[in-house]
Amino acid sequence: MRWSHPAPSSELVQEVANDIYGIKYEKDYIATVEEPATQEEFDQIMNNPPTKETRGIGLVARVEDETFLMAGYSTHFYKLGLNSEKDYARYNIEDKPAIGYKYAYQGKITGIAFQSPHMAMSSNDRTSLILRTTPISAFQVKIFYEDNTSATFEFLSSTLSTRFGGGFKLTPLSYFDGWLLIDHSYYSDTFTLSGPYNK
Repeated sequence: MRWSHPAPSSELVQEVANDIYGIKYEKDYIATVEEPATQEEFDQIMNNPPTKETRGIGLVARVEDETFLMAGYSTHFYKLGLNSEKDYARYNIEDKPAIGYKYAYQGKITGIAFQSPHMAMSSNDRTSLILRTTPISAFQVKIFYEDNTSATFEFLSSTLSTRFGGGFKLTPLSYFDGWLLIDHSYYSDTFTLSGPYNK
């Protein structure tokens, strides 16, 4: 049993802050590094309807002080926690074949933390990091289906608690809590802001 609950070091926080900003193509499941993209490439994808060949792309930009904007297009639905009919029903949207989704969110950074502090080996542990933010806007999502229809919704968070007697309880919330997952690439040793943190 681990009794230490370290917080990310100031050096690690600065490294994450330096890495997350910019425009990058979304990694596929076999890629080892992320490919940088241009503003023109980002605009082309975001301003046109996607096809099955459209690559995922993401932008994270500093607006002012600790305020930032993230937006993009993704084909990785697991980032939204859409894994079952129940998940789709929560948003009152159809569970049918889809090709991808566009998203946008603006928030104010309040800190960086470990997902499970008691499991972190040290204050410089490079895995399982979360960016904590205060929402300025909702985390907006637009799904594009294969039948050329679409659906929009606002991502909602959940809380995970321990049940009395053992096990865990997942409680859906009626709002987005502003927690975002930070991915770490083992190959390039860099950090990327992935999307909402699904508990």
